[in-house]
Amino acid sequence: MAIDAFLEAVTEHISRALAYVDTGVQLPSATREGFNPARALMRGGKRTRARLVRAGMLAAEPVPTASLQERAAMLAAGVELFQLAALIHDDVVDHSPTRRGVPAYHVALEETHARRSWRGDSADFGRSAAVVLGDALLGSAVSLAAQAAADAPAVMTRFARMITSVGWGQYLDLRSEVQPLRAAETAQREAMEVISLKTVGYSAVDPLLMGALLGGAGTEMTDVLESFARPFGVAFQLQDDALGVFGDPAETGKPAGGDLAEGKHTVLLALTRERATSAQMRAIDALAGSKPTTAQVERARRVITECGAQRAHEALIARYEAAARSVLTAIPEPARGTLASFLDGLSGRSR
Repeated sequence: MAIDAFLEAVTEHISRALAYVDTGVQLPSATREGFNPARALMRGGKRTRARLVRAGMLAAEPVPTASLQERAAMLAAGVELFQLAALIHDDVVDHSPTRRGVPAYHVALEETHARRSWRGDSADFGRSAAVVLGDALLGSAVSLAAQAAADAPAVMTRFARMITSVGWGQYLDLRSEVQPLRAAETAQREAMEVISLKTVGYSAVDPLLMGALLGGAGTEMTDVLESFARPFGVAFQLQDDALGVFGDPAETGKPAGGDLAEGKHTVLLALTRERATSAQMRAIDALAGSKPTTAQVERARRVITECGAQRAHEALIARYEAAARSVLTAIPEPARGTLASFLDGLSGRSR
């Protein structure tokens, strides 16, 4: 199954899971209003994690059977749905108005409430509904993965670990935002801890290893794949943090300078705090908890660039990218080519 056909199969599994008449649970038609914004969000995804599941399968079994490929597509759909549930909750926590160029899930539900003139506060309804329906979508994700991995319990063990790690990583991220300002070295270490727990697993390590385990990989192969995925996952998140500051909203689907407005304690901001003057940092810190103007965002970007933090951040990304690239020769084709393309695309990422 070529990559395009594989991704079509993934989309088909997701579509069935997001059809209110085909959830495995008898649901009334009123639930349609909860599925519609979920479908809108899924249309904008890059399917990075689905591609990693497929790469892991190919590393374990370079010539997979049609049955294995179908199960991998179902597993990949479960991973993609898990990401959707995580993003829904993340946007509630961060008060994000948009995601992937469309209203964030809680905002879409808030708009439904207002449009239909329901009782109560529309914003409260949107946030509350997003929390509970995010949980429901997580259930659908687990169901898909469990069907795919019916005879591969190690896959579901990994899936459960992924869910747990993201939850605790999200807590550490929240906690960091309310702590007093740390020394630059401490702030950078804590930011890397959040990346490791919250992002690296579900963005790289877990999808790749679950695909490999589904394909029957042994410990030697999963160790090699993890040696690639960990530095790749860090580089991927560091690049994501850069896009959170310098990205074009038309490409990222998120507001300009959103991470600055949310007061996120990223590695990029830790490097900035280490290099910038007090006056420069005041221009950045003033954005936290606000709706920054274009001029304020541009000012913050100039500070990060002029103090050398952006250059240091790019060097850090390059270091992790090189660490991941050094492992490629130990990974069999065709998985090696797929993973190399991920690394090649890091520097050109726009969303």
